[in-house]
Amino acid sequence: MQRVQTFIATLMEEYRERSALRDAREAVEVVIGAAEVMARWQHLQRAAQEEVKSLAKEPIVISADNQAQRAAMASGIVYRTVYERTMIDVPGDPYQLAWSAANGELMRIATDVPTKLMIFDGRAAFVPLMSASIEPAALVITSGTLLGVLNWVFETVWAGAVPFPATENTLGPEDQRLLSLIIAGYTDRAISKQFGLSHRTVQRRVRQLTRLAGVETRLQLVWHAAKHDWL
Repeated sequence: MQRVQTFIATLMEEYRERSALRDAREAVEVVIGAAEVMARWQHLQRAAQEEVKSLAKEPIVISADNQAQRAAMASGIVYRTVYERTMIDVPGDPYQLAWSAANGELMRIATDVPTKLMIFDGRAAFVPLMSASIEPAALVITSGTLLGVLNWVFETVWAGAVPFPATENTLGPEDQRLLSLIIAGYTDRAISKQFGLSHRTVQRRVRQLTRLAGVETRLQLVWHAAKHDWL
């Protein structure tokens, strides 16, 4: 009985070790090939429900004509991106940053961005592995410690980056109208009727305004708007 118990304990330990390795493999997906990387990247954006966080730096191999981002932003998905300064300085705006700014992307600039990265709703991370000498590839991380570390990396870089004036200091006409209704005391459901939008979309846009102001509550948002002449 003692030998059997020892044998069972050994088997259980071996199972736990192999299970941990299997879980680690299942948490990291390797995508290889330009077409496959592009398809996975677009799919993750279409599946996002709340927010897409990105660290962007050159070289950009994936097309700048990001139709999935356009559709996601139109539906109210919040995009927060830190761009490496070299991307801002490129003449001719090849990365269509002016369009992103005009359509509500929250943009910041850092002198140095450590890695290319996209995080979707905090639940999945996309890390491109681009090199001139090898075929394009990417890692998709969906759980585990690594995902938590990547979320931390983004928030740390975002906190230390400089707001891009084209998006951080001005509001478009629709955002000004939304802010006016908030100040007037309208609820999200009342605002949704005014805009002809879903309740959930209005909530996303309110969260976008609070992030833009760097605050957490509606009261703080109203105070920030008054202080910075947003209306």
